[in-house]
Amino acid sequence: MSSAIRILSADDVRKCYTMPQAIEAMKVAFSKLSSGEANVPFRTNLPVTEQT
Repeated sequence: MSSAIRILSADDVRKCYTMPQAIEAMKVAFSKLSSGEANVPFRTNLPVTEQT
């Protein structure tokens, strides 16, 4: 299993995820969060450097 993290641009996301899908996913996510069903990990900060 790879430990690499894939970083997606906004354009990458738009190509595979429509706005109606995003809205529905957020509805489900907030519903689960408010009912205590969501597993929310701590935020991870990753330094990103320019690569050429």
